[in-house]
Amino acid sequence: MSVSPIDNFTIPNPAEDSYPSGNLPAGLGPTTTSTSSTTSTSSTPTVSPYVQQYQNLLQYDAQELFSVSFGTQQNAQTNIEGVLAQWVGLQQQEQEAQQQAIQAASNAAGANTNATSNLPTIEDLISQSDAAANTALSNYASAPPGSSILDYQA
Repeated sequence: MSVSPIDNFTIPNPAEDSYPSGNLPAGLGPTTTSTSSTTSTSSTPTVSPYVQQYQNLLQYDAQELFSVSFGTQQNAQTNIEGVLAQWVGLQQQEQEAQQQAIQAASNAAGANTNATSNLPTIEDLISQSDAAANTALSNYASAPPGSSILDYQA
């Protein structure tokens, strides 16, 4: 960020001492310690005590939430098993209701054979269509020249 004067006033750059610039106050960021030996040199970061306390707090918070929600591990397991058992029971009830509805519809269709007895079969529909087409073609064949087949369709 550059500093630019506005009406003869200069605004200082706030990023010089802020976190994104990488200049953390002492003790807040990871520090590196060097260990040297005759063969290699390695650098291992150490965690600030504040970061470590925050991580411990997060872990404790999760444990406390679990404890308040379920009490013990056994209570949590019992609760999970109970929820799953309820879900299985609801699924079975839904399947039974669907099967009963299908059976009722099947029984109603079987009892009402008069309604389905007057429906034409596919063979009846095809023969009616063929007869109508033959009639239209034979009428058009005997039509005067220049006639349209649309005039002779059924």
